[in-house]
Order: sequence, then structure tokens, then C-alpha cells
Amino acid sequence: MRQFLNGMYGGRNPAGERPFSTDFGCHFDLLPEVGPTRLLSKEELDFYVKRYAIHGMHGPLNWYRTQQLNFEDEKELAEGMEGFKFQMPVLFVAGAKDAALPPRMSAGMDKWFRSLTRGEVDASHWALWEKPAEINQYIREFLVGQIGATKANL
Repeated sequence: MRQFLNGMYGGRNPAGERPFSTDFGCHFDLLPEVGPTRLLSKEELDFYVKRYAIHGMHGPLNWYRTQQLNFEDEKELAEGMEGFKFQMPVLFVAGAKDAALPPRMSAGMDKWFRSLTRGEVDASHWALWEKPAEINQYIREFLVGQIGATKANL
């Protein structure tokens, strides 16, 4: 579990290889040599390892197992939504190096929102860990600009 989590959060083996890829999934053969992630402290990783040891990964992985089922189930809803726009202001910040959800996947999303603010940071899928100050700056500017929050209230 520790090696799996190290790899999931960006750890690499001595050759620099990542044990996860979006086109294959987990390269289990690489896990034994994966070094520690730089995104989590030892204490944070210990916490996750301990929690997953109790109940396993079945629950968290169900989202991935049901992707096709959810897509088919929600496709009809999406087809009837032409012209619909979400009315609340929305902030979308992409990670420029995110292999799972690259910024190009958000092309065309503007048509679904009355007010969409976009941002991008030089980070992977784990942008909140990698670039917290930049993410927080986007959030701060969004709150001030969109809902009238004042910097003193943030």
C-alpha cells in the first residue's frame, strides 16, 4: 500500500519511471523500487497507509470502476441540456502538466457557464499540493472579483 500511494502521488523508481500512466494504469512491476513522494510528508503517508489497511481500496476505486456505467446513465441527461447554463460563477484551474485531466479537455466548457473564470498552474494532477500559493491566489481573486469578498475577509 505504501509503494502504491508513493507512486500515485508522483514517486518514481531510480530510472525516473512513474508507476502510473493514463493509458495503462498501474505498472505494478515498478512499485517495489518507487521512492517516496515529494507531495506528502511521512506522517501524512503513514496516516493514509494505516486507514487503507483497515478497509482497503475498494471504496475509493469504485468511481473508476463505474465510469462507463455512469457515462451511459447520465448521457441522456446531457443530451437534453442544450442551451443550459449554470448561473453561479465558476472557477476552473487546470494543471498544465496534468496527464489525467489535461487543460485541453476543458475546451468548450465555456458554453455551459454564465460566468466562468479560468486559470492554469504549472503543475500535475496534484496542483493543490504542488502550487498551493498560486491556487490560493486564483481563489482569492475569484472570491474578491466574483462575490465581492474583501481581502480583509479572506
